[in-house]
Amino acid sequence: MTDSPAHPLIAFCPECDTRIRFQVAPRLGQLVTCRECGEISEVVKLDPIRLDWAYADEEEQYRYDQQNRSYKSDLHA
Repeated sequence: MTDSPAHPLIAFCPECDTRIRFQVAPRLGQLVTCRECGEISEVVKLDPIRLDWAYADEEEQYRYDQQNRSYKSDLHA
């Protein structure tokens, strides 16, 4: 018998409600992009995983960190 996590690593896009599956447990504040609509969301809760719109300052830009497979703010780099 395989053990399954009490809460699967799944959240839903706040824009289009598409299911977003995580391969590893996300971190609070982590930014994720919906493959369906392209919306960038932020992990705001971990148990269960909940996403919300990532509101950014107009000057703040995000870049994709290939190594960590996540977005990082240029202002907080």
